[in-house]
Amino acid sequence: YTTPFWMDFSNITKQGIDIPPESWHVHIRPSQLLVGFSFGAGGSGKSIYIAPSDFGDALHGDDFPRDNWPRGAFFWNLDLDGNRPVNGTAYNTSFAAGFNDIFHTRV
Repeated sequence: YTTPFWMDFSNITKQGIDIPPESWHVHIRPSQLLVGFSFGAGGSGKSIYIAPSDFGDALHGDDFPRDNWPRGAFFWNLDLDGNRPVNGTAYNTSFAAGFNDIFHTRV
C-alpha cells in the first residue's frame, strides 16, 4: 500500500446520496490507481494538460519502480483525441497512442 492520505468530503453537497463520512483515511495499492488526463481547459484553470510522453518519462524514471506504477490512465473524450488542440494552443496530441506507448495495451 502507498502512504495513506486523507480525503475530505466536507464541502460536497450531499443531495440525498450516500457519501462516506466527511473525511477518511485512504489506503490504496498503486495497482488500484487510474490516472485521469485532460486536453486542458484553454487557460481557464479548470484542468491541466500533461503530455503522455511526460507521464511516461516520469514512470520510467529511477524513482518509480514498475511495481509502483498505476493500473492505467484514461482521458476524456475519445472523439477529441488527436483532433483538438491542447490547452488553447495549436498542438494536437493523441492520448490513446501515447498511453499505449507506456502501458502496451494494444498490439
